Amino acid sequence: MGQIKNLIILLLIVILLNSIAIARDWDQTSLLLKDLTSLSLEELMQVKVQAASGIEETLQQAPAAMIIVSQQDIMERGYFSLDEVIGDLPGFDVIVGGGFEQITAYQRGYRTPFTQRTLFMVNGMVENHLYSQSAIIGRQYPLSNVERIEVLYGPSSVVYGANAFSGVINVITKDAKELEENQHHQEITTQLGNLNSQALEVSALGRQKRFSYNISARLFQSDEAGLDDYPKKWGFTDSKWLQDSQAWGALLGQGQHGVKFGDYLRSIP
Repeated sequence: MGQIKNLIILLLIVILLNSIAIARDWDQTSLLLKDLTSLSLEELMQVKVQAASGIEETLQQAPAAMIIVSQQDIMERGYFSLDEVIGDLPGFDVIVGGGFEQITAYQRGYRTPFTQRTLFMVNGMVENHLYSQSAIIGRQYPLSNVERIEVLYGPSSVVYGANAFSGVINVITKDAKELEENQHHQEITTQLGNLNSQALEVSALGRQKRFSYNISARLFQSDEAGLDDYPKKWGFTDSKWLQDSQAWGALLGQGQHGVKFGDYLRSIP
C-alpha cells in the first residue's frame, strides 16, 4: 500500500506541473529520440559519450570499444526493463536468478558470484554496492526516462577503479535542460503479462524558464516462475536437493522470516 500511495502522490505532482505548463507538441525528432541509424559513419563517430574516459568526448576519441543503446533502440526492440537490455548485449552472459538481484551478468566471460567486475553507473554516479561491489541490475530503472546506455568493453581501472575490470555500463537519463523553454513531456506506461505480472511506469520532465524537472518511477509485481515452471532435465530445482542434509548440513536448521531453509519461498511473507 505504501508504494501505491507514493505513486499516487507522484501522479498528482505530474498533473499539477502539467496544469501550469504551456502545451506544446513533443518533437519526435528531438535529441532525446534521435535515431542513430539515420546518421552517416562520420556523424556516428562524432556522437558524444562519457563512459570511456569519465569525460564527454566523441566515439572517435574514445580509447575503447563501446556500444551505445539509444532510446530509439529501446523502443524498437521492445525492452521493458534494464535487465532485458543487458541480456541482449554482445559479450554478456546473463543468469536470471530473481530475488533482490534480478540478474547476474558476466561480461567478457569473467564469472563471479555476482555482477562484481562490471562497473554500473547512472549519469556517471557509481551504483555498485559499497561492500560486496555487486551491481544490482533489475527492473527498478524506468526505461522511459533513459536517453541512452553506454557500454564500455575492457578494463578501465585507471579511470574507475577495480570494479571496472571487465567494463562499464553507464545509464544516461534524459536532461530536461536540453528542452526548449516552456516545453513539458509526461508519459505513463502500463504492462501486463503472464504469471500475473503487472507494471506501471511514470515519467515527467520539462523546463519552465530557469526551472527544470525530471521525475520518474516504476512499480512492478509478479508471481514469477515457480519450481514447477522450470525444466526438470538437470534437477537443480528439485526440492529434494534443497532439503538434502548431506549437502547443506546444519544450515537446514536455520531460517529467515519464519521460513526454514530448504523450502522454496516465492515471496517474503
